Amino acid sequence: MQHVSYGEIADQRDVFLSHRSVDKPWVRQLAARIENEYYNDRPLRVWLDEAEVRPGQSVVAEINRGLENSRFIALVLTPDYFDSPSGWTDAEWQAALFTDPAGRQARVIPLLVRDCPYIPILLRHLGMIDFRDERDFERSFTKLLRVLREEPLPRPQAFRGQLITPTGQVSRETVLAERAVVEGKPDAVEEDLPCNLLPVIRMPEFIWSAPIAKRLYRTGRHGMSLPRKDELKRIIRADQEERGLEHPLMPAFLRYEDRLYTFHDLEGDNHPLFAVTESDGVIREPASLWEDDPDQYRMLVWLLNMTVDRHCYYVGLIKDEKARFFFPPDDGKDRIIKWRACGRPRTPTKRYLNDDDTVKFWRHTAAWLPLMYLGLRFYLRITPTVVFTYDGTERTIMKGPKVGPLAMRWTGRDRNLNILYHTRFWAYVLARGGSIIRMRAGDQDLYFDTRPAFIRLPVGIADDRLNLDELIAQFPEEAEEFDWEPGEEESLDSGEDEDEVYGDDE
Repeated sequence: MQHVSYGEIADQRDVFLSHRSVDKPWVRQLAARIENEYYNDRPLRVWLDEAEVRPGQSVVAEINRGLENSRFIALVLTPDYFDSPSGWTDAEWQAALFTDPAGRQARVIPLLVRDCPYIPILLRHLGMIDFRDERDFERSFTKLLRVLREEPLPRPQAFRGQLITPTGQVSRETVLAERAVVEGKPDAVEEDLPCNLLPVIRMPEFIWSAPIAKRLYRTGRHGMSLPRKDELKRIIRADQEERGLEHPLMPAFLRYEDRLYTFHDLEGDNHPLFAVTESDGVIREPASLWEDDPDQYRMLVWLLNMTVDRHCYYVGLIKDEKARFFFPPDDGKDRIIKWRACGRPRTPTKRYLNDDDTVKFWRHTAAWLPLMYLGLRFYLRITPTVVFTYDGTERTIMKGPKVGPLAMRWTGRDRNLNILYHTRFWAYVLARGGSIIRMRAGDQDLYFDTRPAFIRLPVGIADDRLNLDELIAQFPEEAEEFDWEPGEEESLDSGEDEDEVYGDDE
């Protein structure tokens, strides 16, 4: 890393602290700690706005000078950092990243001070220093000092062949257990592990409801009865045909007692439920209030799952009776998706042939995609599985007691990295290659992050950091492949029930 010598520029600083004013108390303490330390026989120097910009000076000019004359730029990441009304923090981190977009000079140092629900995708590839736990401040501060002093970070020690159980004992089943220590104790540091949950970034704001049209009520022996949902759908389709819609799509709605609930705005005259609702009695409610009531919560989850279903159809997926989504064949051929910058394309739909080149069956990469509520927040849970069909459609799902063992050839080797690999693939599919998954929820939007959520463990390995994107980029596609021998026809005989690989997902 090439730098101008310290004495060449009078205004040279070691680190520029980019932060929101609401985080000023924490930043002041950090700045004081840094300036009590030394580098090359001189005190480290910090650029902090309140100490640098004097009355009468141009704020823009001084910040620009600070960014240009600082060896490192530290971003104090909190939820407020990316929510600045003035846009100063956005301008600072974008300017810093512009000079080193790939992070080759490691000039930009993200300091994670509090949990951030959203971090821009251009910053996510940068290694962060975790300051969230005040009890572990000294360890994080030492790591920051090593960076500012351009010292190498300590390499974690690894002992091959040792499996440490949750009790702290080393498993005797591992290859080198006989030569391992008697007791293994993980470091008392928190460790974050990626999981198969995609966080919701933004929920639909409102839920509309309206009474079912009185003209649709039926008179029977027991009095007036409400129309069934399939009748309502038939009327909606007829209305769509009458209006000549080019691409009609059944709107997501829920019937509860005598009202219909939806994310569509029901206050206009041309909404998609106009043919089955009354114009009087329309109610708009904040969706956030529905999370507290058990009945309304179930209805909200139902509407959100219908939103996910419609988005899956939009991106070209089909759904079977067990709620598994998968790709159909690509015009009768294998479906191939190029989704990684490096590595072979993936084949989520592949045909297997008999000796006479006729199709014996299709193998589909599949997933359950339900919404779940965890820790006061919604997530999309991606549970990978595999589906076999005779003709590539949901109407010919292969069943029978021996299908499970056949599927285990594909899923039996799924471990942590494999699950993460599948999770990233399905996030790519749902986002159509973008960085954010945007689903139309009626007249509103439902946004998911394509980066999986993390689970925090109380113990881990100190200074152990893996580049997950790099691991995924190098992950082989061999998990898609398995050999098919023509002599195995008997394992595909039709039966009443299929042996589930992962079990039904409620």
